[in-house]
Amino acid sequence: MTDERLKFIVRTDLKRKKDGKCPVNIRVTMNSKTLKLSTGVCILIEDWNSNAGFPKKRKDLDKYKSLLRKKMRIVEDFMNDCDRYGKAYTLKDIKNHYNNGAKKSFFDFYWDFYRKKSKDISEGTLYVYEVLGKQLEEFNPNLKLGDITYDFLSDFFYFLKTQKKVNNLFNKRKCLVAFLTEMKKGGHIKENVASEISLPKQKLKEVFLTKEELSAFSDVDVSGLGMEVTKDVFEFCCYTGLRYGDAFNLTKDDISNNTIRIEQGKVKAFVDIPLMERALEILKKYDYENSKGKIFPNRENQTCNRDVKIIAKKAGIKKNLTFHISRHTFGTRLAENSMNAFHIQELMGHGSIRTTERYIKTNKQILSKAMKNVSFI
Repeated sequence: MTDERLKFIVRTDLKRKKDGKCPVNIRVTMNSKTLKLSTGVCILIEDWNSNAGFPKKRKDLDKYKSLLRKKMRIVEDFMNDCDRYGKAYTLKDIKNHYNNGAKKSFFDFYWDFYRKKSKDISEGTLYVYEVLGKQLEEFNPNLKLGDITYDFLSDFFYFLKTQKKVNNLFNKRKCLVAFLTEMKKGGHIKENVASEISLPKQKLKEVFLTKEELSAFSDVDVSGLGMEVTKDVFEFCCYTGLRYGDAFNLTKDDISNNTIRIEQGKVKAFVDIPLMERALEILKKYDYENSKGKIFPNRENQTCNRDVKIIAKKAGIKKNLTFHISRHTFGTRLAENSMNAFHIQELMGHGSIRTTERYIKTNKQILSKAMKNVSFI
């Protein structure tokens, strides 16, 4: 921070908190006039470096430093932009810009968070965020961040349950809690009201394709190269269990002796997957041995989710498919063929056998088949 007009100050002139901490403000000085902006940070006097105008160099104070930098950046960016383009501004303009969090569209924040999050989470969770955003837009297209209250969220979840017929609200709430936690850390809101909403965690019924449904999916004629890529890679993942990101990042260097060996993007663990004949056929279609870079042409996750729904409808599959269902199909089909749960865990790269167990419990046929081979005599 080099702008002499801006400085952090500890408000020792104000009443201290019960824990002895004082609020930290940003002081803006222009034309011999000053403006003090609240940062939401309170600190003990002994933890403040008065010469540097910043918390002392201590690890436990890093959380304050990060928040203060974010707050200061809001003011700096506004002033720098105005100076760059020759736009006149006053202390009142700075204050209005700084305090516009409650006035700014909720969706500006939400979709920015969604884009940043997309690199770190699974396509399944990303899809939940995507659908949640669209449902919020449908419920209130003019939503502001400051409109998020306990009553608003209660009404929204009631809307999802009664009008949208959404049975599993737990994951939606979980995503909202994560988003609003980031907004709170950034100083845009004071409290995370989503964490106060109580919803029962419901047991999810795994969706997967049966042998007949996968065959019907594979037989669909599609128009356009993009749709064909989606169809091929979805089917490829049904035979390998790869996640969306891992499949589209696959290179020929990841394949040796008809076996895929990759470090899974989500869990950062290596997994070895022997290739079945149909998976090899799809790889050969894309001339993987001579490929330079990624084997499959890039296709956005959102687009793939749209494509598989269209293909499923043409195939007469009456299930709500997403691209991630291909991975569920792989796990379930392995279980149906009586593969040991620990082997399934290894092939799918699950960190816990509990995650694998849901494929064993997917339908009664698997359990019935297992029981037929049991003898107590």
